[in-house]
Amino acid sequence: MSPTADLVASMAITGVLALVMGAYWSASIVSGVRPLEARVEREQALPLVGKTPMHAVYRALRPFASLCVALGISANAVTLGSLVLAAAAAVAFALGHFGLGAALACVGALADAVDGLVARLTGTVSPYGKVLDTTVDRFVDALLLGGVAVFVRSDVALLALVIGAVVASSMVSYASAVLRELGLADRGAPMRRAHRLAYLLTGATLTPVVQHLLPEAPLFVRIGPVLVAVGAIAVVGNVSAVRRLLGAVSQPRATPEAGVADEGSGPRLVVLEHPPASAREVAQR
Repeated sequence: MSPTADLVASMAITGVLALVMGAYWSASIVSGVRPLEARVEREQALPLVGKTPMHAVYRALRPFASLCVALGISANAVTLGSLVLAAAAAVAFALGHFGLGAALACVGALADAVDGLVARLTGTVSPYGKVLDTTVDRFVDALLLGGVAVFVRSDVALLALVIGAVVASSMVSYASAVLRELGLADRGAPMRRAHRLAYLLTGATLTPVVQHLLPEAPLFVRIGPVLVAVGAIAVVGNVSAVRRLLGAVSQPRATPEAGVADEGSGPRLVVLEHPPASAREVAQR
């Protein structure tokens, strides 16, 4: 594939985003009210641009969710589709096709948002679906950064930078899990998944432009935008995770509920003074 194809893919991503933003602002002007999505309001704003692009994109996805429902495509199928697209994007990154990879990853990220809409529209929200969605998210994070790692594998410094971003990606998620497990307040923190995707996909989208303008520059310059994104994820993500974990130690913990032992570093044990006599009683508790 020629570098021109990557440049075209990057331009297409930019053009689609511009159309979505234009449609969102036009609808806001006509209605006199800026449409807000409840799910987006629960997320932390993106750096510099805030939540407006998130609201615009999420609103634009609703017709696609309705189309999936009409075609009988389940939410879980959409989730698995996003994993396949992420794997294809990772291969493109590994081969140095950052424009194509960004386009595939963008579609995959959008599918990851559509699956929740489909689940709510069809009333099929379930614990299984939530676990599948969370699991796929972790695989997608690893695949995309792994693709970049394969591409820069010959440069030890760049490879170390990408590995740092992989660690940060897992540690930010781990910190959130720890805070939930301890029952502590999890205030807004940088480099959550939406931020990581925004950074990485923006960097990958801009990389073909730099490659086109500076074809003879050193590698770290030609792929500068994606390296800046990866570096931001590595530094900010790890610092954020460590600060949240240290903060968890200093926060007062809630008093353990009756019948629940303090788990410390081990598994949580539920002590039943009067065990139920049958499985039916277990189900009713």
